[in-house]
Amino acid sequence: MSLTVAFLGHGRIAPGCFRAIAQEEGCRVLTVFTHTSAQPDSVEANRELEELAAEAACPVIEITGTDELLARMEELAPDLLVCIGFLKILPGSVLSIPPLGCVNVHGALLPKYRGRAPISRALMNGEKTIGVTVHYMDQGVDSGDIILQARINVSVQDDALTLFEKIKKLSPSLLVEAVKKFRVGAPEGVPQTDTGVAPYGRITEDDRVIHWDEPAEKIHDLVRALVRPYPGAFTFLNGTKYFVWKTTPVGKGTGEYEPGEVIQKVPEGPVVGTGEGCLLVEEAGAGDGKPAVPDWKVGDVLGLVRAERFK
Repeated sequence: MSLTVAFLGHGRIAPGCFRAIAQEEGCRVLTVFTHTSAQPDSVEANRELEELAAEAACPVIEITGTDELLARMEELAPDLLVCIGFLKILPGSVLSIPPLGCVNVHGALLPKYRGRAPISRALMNGEKTIGVTVHYMDQGVDSGDIILQARINVSVQDDALTLFEKIKKLSPSLLVEAVKKFRVGAPEGVPQTDTGVAPYGRITEDDRVIHWDEPAEKIHDLVRALVRPYPGAFTFLNGTKYFVWKTTPVGKGTGEYEPGEVIQKVPEGPVVGTGEGCLLVEEAGAGDGKPAVPDWKVGDVLGLVRAERFK
């Protein structure tokens, strides 16, 4: 059977997913719903989504709240609702409208990493595999039954940006594969067994601070989880806040040193001692400064300035 679809999209993954659904035979997207964003990359993505919708002769509605969405959905009465990157929690009154249900695309292997910033959170925790999940939406946060999943291996060269691009590339095809199942009725999903997993919220300043007494590998994971356009891991030296953008674990080092101490300078940058091993810092910048090889000196000790916490 043919499907009528309402598309709720926001952010950089949404345009590719819309294009894939709009081009799928037997699917007719009735309306694109989106919402405003203060993030430049999301503003650009929303503009791209609007342009693609215009090419497909599909109306775009920027909603300001779920009451407006409910009214519009009642008018449209779509068979299926598809959601990508939409930051508003949808009430049961909206979720109950499409007879085939509502599906969401999430950049994680659920039930792990529900909620915000799943790629960064996975890297922070040293995960070697991440992925994409298409799942039914319920009134929880990314907790509905799983329809499809696909895995992505995390290489030592990957960071949050490279992994995001891999998820962005994979999501449209996985979504289309899932939507095809609805052509013969709502497919049965697999319940998420670990219902005790709490969803992650926004990444905070506390999440981003470098603790040099941790192992070099863990600090490296934190740095690569927060590369631009993410907000960056940071440390302090003599009251100056430095954002650290690129690092490489380089072994144990020699001699006596304390965590955070610059113990060597090489052409690629300063080598900093940690709680376990050493870390080569290849790019850092003070404040909004351009990333560069930092000019830290041997004997400098990096750390958190408690009196000027996070200023």
